[in-house]
Amino acid sequence: MVDFILTARSPLSHLRQLGREGKKIEQAGVMISEVTNFALVNLTAFKDSGHSLTKAISDFYGLELPRDSNRVEKDGISFIGVGPNQWLAMAYEGYSERFIEKLESCSRGIAAVIDQS
Repeated sequence: MVDFILTARSPLSHLRQLGREGKKIEQAGVMISEVTNFALVNLTAFKDSGHSLTKAISDFYGLELPRDSNRVEKDGISFIGVGPNQWLAMAYEGYSERFIEKLESCSRGIAAVIDQS
């Protein structure tokens, strides 16, 4: 039997760290960087619970969930509308700790909270 040892590493570790690749032009066409200490959550309201979820998020975070594909942000927390009664919720550095637990707590019984981090 083969034993595997899994080692955590950055998904960008195989990329060059400095410099440019390809044709030399005035500005780089693509820039990429790794984001750490970040939480990403899919938030979907249960049937007929969209208004209840909007109120719960407003009461807890002070943000009005967007009704379309807009983004709202306050204090390092943001929500993006991705479909009817569906949002991507994000918490950035300093705000990501326990974000999913807090989101589950304020939306218990009215929405599915799925960690996408």
